[in-house]
Amino acid sequence: MTFNTVRNSIKDGREAPAGEALVVEKKSKFYSSVWSVNSEEDVNKIIAAEKKRFPDARHYCYSYVIGKAREKVRAADDGEPQGTAGRPILEVIDGNGLIDTFIIVTRIFGGVLLGTGGLTRAYSQAAKEAVENAIIFRMEAGKQFKVTVGYNLSEKIKYFIEQNNLEIVDTAYAGEVVFTVNVAMDRAEWFVKSMSEMSASRAVVEELCELDIAVSDE
Repeated sequence: MTFNTVRNSIKDGREAPAGEALVVEKKSKFYSSVWSVNSEEDVNKIIAAEKKRFPDARHYCYSYVIGKAREKVRAADDGEPQGTAGRPILEVIDGNGLIDTFIIVTRIFGGVLLGTGGLTRAYSQAAKEAVENAIIFRMEAGKQFKVTVGYNLSEKIKYFIEQNNLEIVDTAYAGEVVFTVNVAMDRAEWFVKSMSEMSASRAVVEELCELDIAVSDE
């Protein structure tokens, strides 16, 4: 089975949604955002922030799937008629094969009743558009490496890693520069060889562990 996920963005130095959208239906506004989450604690923090952002909203509807085995799944209508909000949002998550993903759609009432069909369509569309505005990553088996290089080679190595769409999960600066890099399993051997060739064997590459990693074609 193929699993996908999203990655949160960074705006003004702070974590931001992976994707956002706004759908207007008969003057009601549906603000949607999709997030990468690892726990229900992450979910609760986002909901609290959303309530501060839109204090006049009537409904904060959401769904999430956490874990490859779907250990934690929830769909919440938050006062909307049962099945008109949380379930359509969850169907968008499942339809894209997403895990460790949370979508929240906040509704600001526009004064016109939409009916159950209209609500279902609006919540579904808002969730879809938020996902469309995010980059979807495939979850693949991979390896994590530690690459230690001198400062004179660090920018060259960093540029190579980024140009090849590899993920640098940490950078440490001390006597030397240490990059922690996630690499897909089928590129691991190539990566080690490339580090050696680029640095004339001066880069020290250590395999740390095997893990699932997020890979994007963009």
